[in-house]
Amino acid sequence: MISTERWPHIASTQTVPDDPFEQLRAAFQLRLQSDAVRLAVLAAALARADADSASNFEDIRLFAHRVRGAAALFGAADIASVADALEQTAISAAHARAENSDTSIWTALEALAERLAAVNGKTIPAAPAAARWLPQGVAAEVAPTLPRQAFPRQRS
Repeated sequence: MISTERWPHIASTQTVPDDPFEQLRAAFQLRLQSDAVRLAVLAAALARADADSASNFEDIRLFAHRVRGAAALFGAADIASVADALEQTAISAAHARAENSDTSIWTALEALAERLAAVNGKTIPAAPAAARWLPQGVAAEVAPTLPRQAFPRQRS
């Protein structure tokens, strides 16, 4: 058995947080950064989807559901609300067998992306040539402002 007396600095450097929930909150904040990236990946997959986008809508729904639940748990009602709207929109799009150019899903994706960016202390610049980054049929006025690398370039 090893005695802790040999390493007294270990016990003295460890601090117990005043709020035991604080470490979880910090982890949630870090997760929001990766959630922003995951959202861009899901948007890119939707943009590349062929005629049947049902599996993409399901992936988006599951992601939004997870974000909504975590946000509600940590008291981030604004994120929870926007994630819930995306979840409901993904459900509706799947039931309606919507195409990947459905404006409601792109509007909801953009809203969550903007909210996550704001929480992460970033802004999402509007894409000046947004139509270039979108699947055919998505109107430029509802162009998502997710990072450009999330959207495949269309060949001219």
